[in-house]
Amino acid sequence: MKSDQNSPQLNIPHSPYLPYDESVSMYNTAFVHLTPYTFSNFQQESMSWKNTCYLHAGLNPAYPYSIKGEDALRLFKDSCVNTFEIFAIGSARHAIMCNEQGNIMADGLLLHIGEDEYISYYLSPYINYLVDSGAYDVVGEDLSGEVFLFQLGGPRSLEVLEAATGESLRDLLFFKHRPGIIKSEDENKNDADVRIFRVGVAGTLAYEVHGNIKDAEVVYQAIIKAGEHFRIEKLGLQVYGMNHTENGFYQSFIHFMGAYPQDQRFMDYLNGSFDQFLVNISGSAGRDLNKRFCNPVEAGWSNRIVFDHDFRGRQALEKP
Repeated sequence: MKSDQNSPQLNIPHSPYLPYDESVSMYNTAFVHLTPYTFSNFQQESMSWKNTCYLHAGLNPAYPYSIKGEDALRLFKDSCVNTFEIFAIGSARHAIMCNEQGNIMADGLLLHIGEDEYISYYLSPYINYLVDSGAYDVVGEDLSGEVFLFQLGGPRSLEVLEAATGESLRDLLFFKHRPGIIKSEDENKNDADVRIFRVGVAGTLAYEVHGNIKDAEVVYQAIIKAGEHFRIEKLGLQVYGMNHTENGFYQSFIHFMGAYPQDQRFMDYLNGSFDQFLVNISGSAGRDLNKRFCNPVEAGWSNRIVFDHDFRGRQALEKP
């Protein structure tokens, strides 16, 4: 799709999560705003995560959801295949939530950020449904539009972030996170408080930078400036899905869809908001939705399943 920032024909706003770039001519509207589809070209962007570094803002909004309360951990244990026997503040999980049939309802990131305080990404709307069920003494809050998430991947990503923060990040181990500060390149704007998260599901060194949306442009520009010496690339949505695919990492709504229709109570909770997606569904799998569902084993995530607790779908997943 071609458009400028204020196209009167489309009347779709530009993404508030990254600065407008006049060189971009192709956009994606999956998130109901204009997100760059590509910045340079496919080959240049796709090689960045192998040779140098990329900065990607296209996952916003990443459906951030805050969960607080003394029953939060019990909610996760009841609904996730993952173990939570050790889940310290500063740790994270690739949380996988299943239904009784063992099929994936949601998967995403779950970060432990404080005492009885967590934040999830891409577990909505299923985690909202569990919180709103009233079965747990927790409070949930949708943070969409209030926070941002940027991704950096590639062998130079650590050097880029160290240049942007002015500190060593070599103590940050895989799937750990901690607060940091991104130095503003604009003397008229304050430095930004962020959370830096060591990830890398696409098979390369990678990080995420989380922060308040009011600081999104400052952080984006500072990372780009810090990355110039390391030949950083801006990454569009076209290539983003490709690097996960190359590494064999399943991604919801690209490689499979959540098994929402198998849970009628959840479908009632959605109150028809998922119906339009089902009407427009396309692809070689045809209209048989069951062909689009999968369990964690089929997704290659059997190493996340730990039978040290009772969880929804355990009986189905225990079958040989």
